[in-house]
Amino acid sequence: MINKISNTALQGIRLELNHMHETAGKIASASQFTSIKPISETTRSLLDLHQHQRQVAVNAKVIKTSGQMLGTLLDIKV
Repeated sequence: MINKISNTALQGIRLELNHMHETAGKIASASQFTSIKPISETTRSLLDLHQHQRQVAVNAKVIKTSGQMLGTLLDIKV
């Protein structure tokens, strides 16, 4: 059960890192063509980047907590 939770969190981290990479590309291309892309698109991309960062942090916390739970279970069993 704990292993499944950790694997799901790892998949979430990978997914969010991919989204961060895509979003960073949008931001970089927007900075080169500011006259073509509206500022609102750049702002939206920055907000998306922040949201992806928060999701990575949440998934990391899930992995940390599942590791702590496993440690507690091992302490109880021993």
